Amino acid sequence: MLYRKKKHQPLCWHECGKRGTLLHLLWECPAVKTLWLDVISFLSESLDVNIPVGPNICLLGLKPENVVGRAAVQSWTLGCLATKRLILLNWKERKTD
Repeated sequence: MLYRKKKHQPLCWHECGKRGTLLHLLWECPAVKTLWLDVISFLSESLDVNIPVGPNICLLGLKPENVVGRAAVQSWTLGCLATKRLILLNWKERKTD
């Protein structure tokens, strides 16, 4: 497999004009932030709890205090994992263009 050398682009690939740091690409970018807010809103409604929005809960997988019960914790964990996977797969796809 041949690898092409590309110039490193320090800007976000969502074209928001900001520097594409890892935290920005996974949390702070407006496009990604909208996705996280939608996921948290859906999980909050599904689990019937108010889940706080924050990178420590979503990116690090820390369980919110008000999410109790095995099924609720599993749903929360799977929701966060699926969202992170979606973001990273999209990032990988765009980086290989």
